[in-house]
Amino acid sequence: MNAYKIIFISIISLISFIISMAYAEIEIQIPERYKTKEVFSKNINDFLSSLENSSVEYLRRFIKAAKESPEKIFISPISNNPKTWHSFLDRKRSHTEPLDGKAKRLGRTIPTSCVIYVDPEKVIFQDKSGVLVHELVHAIDLAYGRYNRDYKIRERRAVFMQNLWRDVNGYSLRKTYHSRFSVIDYQQAKQKGIVGQYIKHILNGTDFPNI
Repeated sequence: MNAYKIIFISIISLISFIISMAYAEIEIQIPERYKTKEVFSKNINDFLSSLENSSVEYLRRFIKAAKESPEKIFISPISNNPKTWHSFLDRKRSHTEPLDGKAKRLGRTIPTSCVIYVDPEKVIFQDKSGVLVHELVHAIDLAYGRYNRDYKIRERRAVFMQNLWRDVNGYSLRKTYHSRFSVIDYQQAKQKGIVGQYIKHILNGTDFPNI
């Protein structure tokens, strides 16, 4: 092998290393005393793998964006520790929190690490909610610095992807966000045949597309 070929291979290896270092990946974070940590870890990995191996390109692009985010996304179970509970003190409600200590209402324009606290019962294949997909949208928005200050926009983005997942799996679609406002954007986009345009905007923009 001549010197030029060795140098070329070395450069390619270095570029590949740098690219891999730029991706923060998704990390499952489980407290040491958590009783069923192996089960939780397996369920999360199985769910993420189902997105990676989905026959639907949009879901594959979605999980690829999450795994290639510039900041770390952690996934942790809601437990008896009040620090893992939703701000409404709801021990069953999954939620995503930024790790920079700032309020979510401020939005984010700088990539920020975050943690998804998820109800362990919501990451089994029998669950029909798609809540992890929903929370991954929030996590992606934080990790890329695209977290909108308007919570309605954030939730419409998240429910859009959640409804896509539900539709693919034959589950009923959400129509409202906890009865507060309408979230039928996916249904309307599907009817118009423009789901792809919405997905592209959600994975690259900060607001909700007005198409």
